[in-house]
Amino acid sequence: MRCLICMFCFIGVLKMTAQQEPNFTMYNFNLNIINPAYVSVKKHAEASLSYRSQWTGVPYAPNTSVLSYVAPIHDRLGFGLSVVNDEVFILNKTDAAFDLSYEVQFSDEYYVHFGLKASVSFVDLNLTKAGAPDRDTKFSQNESYVTPTIGAGIYLSHPQYYISLSTPNASKVERYALEVDAPEIVVNYLHLYFGGGYIMEFNDDFSLIPAIMGRFVAGTTATYDLSTTLEYQQKLKAGLNYRWKESVSIYTMFSSKSNFNFGFAYDMNVSEIAKVNTHGSLELLLRYKWN
Repeated sequence: MRCLICMFCFIGVLKMTAQQEPNFTMYNFNLNIINPAYVSVKKHAEASLSYRSQWTGVPYAPNTSVLSYVAPIHDRLGFGLSVVNDEVFILNKTDAAFDLSYEVQFSDEYYVHFGLKASVSFVDLNLTKAGAPDRDTKFSQNESYVTPTIGAGIYLSHPQYYISLSTPNASKVERYALEVDAPEIVVNYLHLYFGGGYIMEFNDDFSLIPAIMGRFVAGTTATYDLSTTLEYQQKLKAGLNYRWKESVSIYTMFSSKSNFNFGFAYDMNVSEIAKVNTHGSLELLLRYKWN
């Protein structure tokens, strides 16, 4: 019975809030996942591994793993590869993506990056895991399918600020329903991200970067992340993030002399989910860069 209750809650969440793409707190440290234009911003190769446990301790809550690699092809062209696995109750979705981005210099200070994302989504619906009675034939076998997805993005960089606009999945909506007139599981709504940040340098050691990221999904209320990051000598970053009416987060990123970076974030719920989850969400990020 608990499995069925969780399943209906899961279907309701997908239908009403349309959060098919995984949420991240540390967007600014792994921006290529949502904006393919970002892969030409960095002029060095780097590999990243991240993991997010959302609503830690809640059974069947979302868990997301990300493996990505970005590298320059030449001064103005970059590419990226990423694999994102997102699992929540009966849904397991894996996106394998290829990003390509080109940089255009408009002046000594203004650079615009244009990116395309081509990905393939592997979707598995483990209906036998739902805990339905054996006589219910709608849950007697699992469902799987593969669907291609196209995305695009623009990134404007300036020594004092940046602006990002992207949609990682600009394709048709994908739905799955057990039968006609039954609740639908929507697994691919178009997501649009728009944000930016301002870089305030106090001296050679310290800088402060306030930023905003808006997330817009068809059929649901937009969400906004407001963050402030304090950076010390480009080696240590720490900050606060507020996701409007959802969570308050702290995060940090350490840089070592061996070119490894390690970051983590912890989210504290301020929405209704706090009634059933007091442990919040945890996000980890490990990165290695080649000079």
